[in-house]
Amino acid sequence: MGNSEAIRMAVAEGIGVAFVSALVATEAGDGEVSVVEVEGVRPERVLYLARDTSRPATRAQEAFWDYAFSDETAEIRRRLGSLTPASPAS
Repeated sequence: MGNSEAIRMAVAEGIGVAFVSALVATEAGDGEVSVVEVEGVRPERVLYLARDTSRPATRAQEAFWDYAFSDETAEIRRRLGSLTPASPAS
């Protein structure tokens, strides 16, 4: 299925079970889908950050980038693996 909402709807219709974020599972608030913790399972998602270095960044973009790679978030990056800013592609 193409997106989390479609998956949530399929589960609500009784088609099966799925792993989606807790936000998606509970967003409808209709009680048709329940969040169930599965012992020993810790799903993870890989996130990528990208920016267009050929244009000047806005202040908001710079603030986000600075925060994402700050000392404050170093522990999070360490747990995620080697998340480091990449050099622009040549």
